[in-house]
Amino acid sequence: MSLTTNTPSEKLAHSAIISFLGSGFAAVAALLLTIMVGRALGAEGTGLFYLAVGLFTIASQILRLGSNSAVIRTIATQRALGVKGHATSVLYIAVLPVLLISLGAAAAIVLLAEPMAGFFVDAGQQEDFASLLRQLAFLISLSAVLAVLQTLTRMLNSVLMFTMLQNVLLPAGRVALVGLALWWGMDAFEVVFAWALSIPFWVLVTVGILLPKLREDRKLRERRLAPGTTREFWNFSASRGVGAALEICLEWVDVLLVAALRSPAEAGIYAVVTRIVRAGQIIDRAMRVAVSPKIAHHLALGENNAVRALHTKATQTMILVAWPFYLTLIFFGQPVLGFFGPEFISGTQVLAVAALGIMILTSTGMLQSLILMGGRSSWQMLVKAISLTLSVGLNIVLIPWWGITGAAITWTAVIILDASICGFLVYRRMRIGLDLRYVLRSILVALAVFGGGWLVLRLCGWHSPGALLLGAVMLALVYLGAIALLRHWLGLGELKLASFTGRKKL
Repeated sequence: MSLTTNTPSEKLAHSAIISFLGSGFAAVAALLLTIMVGRALGAEGTGLFYLAVGLFTIASQILRLGSNSAVIRTIATQRALGVKGHATSVLYIAVLPVLLISLGAAAAIVLLAEPMAGFFVDAGQQEDFASLLRQLAFLISLSAVLAVLQTLTRMLNSVLMFTMLQNVLLPAGRVALVGLALWWGMDAFEVVFAWALSIPFWVLVTVGILLPKLREDRKLRERRLAPGTTREFWNFSASRGVGAALEICLEWVDVLLVAALRSPAEAGIYAVVTRIVRAGQIIDRAMRVAVSPKIAHHLALGENNAVRALHTKATQTMILVAWPFYLTLIFFGQPVLGFFGPEFISGTQVLAVAALGIMILTSTGMLQSLILMGGRSSWQMLVKAISLTLSVGLNIVLIPWWGITGAAITWTAVIILDASICGFLVYRRMRIGLDLRYVLRSILVALAVFGGGWLVLRLCGWHSPGALLLGAVMLALVYLGAIALLRHWLGLGELKLASFTGRKKL
């Protein structure tokens, strides 16, 4: 008999580490792909590539219908209440509507490909772009189904399996296929098709992984599914689906508007900037994957103190890991952009503005997850609608005047508005706060070491890529030492033992 058991805190910490490593791999793969595309296709080709990828991603996210979050919430709530054996029912409830609606949407894309192409690209590229959209239509449908199936692997198999499928194997496959397409000298639109080509294969793999777990789960069934489960699932998903659609449009609308209102070349530079900045959100995505089911569990039982502890721990982790990256982008944006090609260095100022915006967002914690796992998907939908309206309006006004700098200013303004509204809803309406002592202390450590360190190095004349790499190693060592020395002041000792279980106050 084993003499040791994994505590809830240890299990969650293990999940967080796996999710972080997987998200880190996905972010590195995305950056590598961007470097490959940028160096091979230049600013204009990169703009066309990300224009098509953006449209693909928006359509795929919308066609998930918000079912991803509903799958996590439904299964986590059932487990918290002792309901077993209904994962197959949740699968049918989630996947069938997504499949049917996404197939209809694929047919609509095929029919509307030419007018869509006419809106985004010049006359000389419209025929090729319309042909690409027709080729991608069915793959967009499968991509929506794949996302739902992979979410089920998170709940039925393990965080490791989910992470391997979504954050390691799929991104690695895309890098390989895009690399081959570029090596063969394909143009931007052909490279996009190569990027999406592996989706049917991963659908089959994911189904094969799920089937044994679904059979095991059905053996645990003790009673029939509660009446109204389907209605509750899709009531939640409906508003979440609209919210997710608004969220993904918010993520890509600036790139699309830069392409439509300025040029593909400027869109390419701006797309590279935003991809770099979003790479720093790996810790946010890792925390969502690891912590969201636990948040749903505690909220279902009314354990707000445990949620507060989780939220504080997640926010601290996000700040301590992500802020050094964003501060590096602010002080050394030029050599970073130089890795993608000389055409992209003109986006240095834009990179600093965008990085500042994401730093603000990171410091507010997991507000979106708290709102969603608390069943308030309608709140999230309203917030995203307001944010998207502001984003479209400001971008239409500022992009023609200031180009991609106007898009970056809009980005930061929208982030501040979004975080302010969500913060009010979480802290005032849901009554779930943060222990600001530890959050502010984490901010101070990151600013002192990386903010102060990069400022000193810049004043000493360090500007080259070599200086960036050497400085990053030096500051990282100082940073780790500072965290180790200040761990009790930062509250990391208490957090390690108790924050994930909610058994002690921070």
